[in-house]
Amino acid sequence: MTCREVVAILEASFDEGLTAESRADVEAHLFGCRACRREFQSYRRMLTALRDLAASVRFEEPEPLSEALIQRILAAAAR
Repeated sequence: MTCREVVAILEASFDEGLTAESRADVEAHLFGCRACRREFQSYRRMLTALRDLAASVRFEEPEPLSEALIQRILAAAAR
């Protein structure tokens, strides 16, 4: 497997989207290629940071618009 091939399927390797054979090929390449191993580790750190960030963010449902505000918006749009 070449470096280009590994980089192209890097995302799939984290999403369990690879066959067992492809996963073994990627792992073998990473074992022997320092540059791709660094890229893989960097990608893994980025995914971990994004998951941690997503877990720490709370989204609350906004308050519903008042009927008066809805009517004002509709009236302004009709002009």
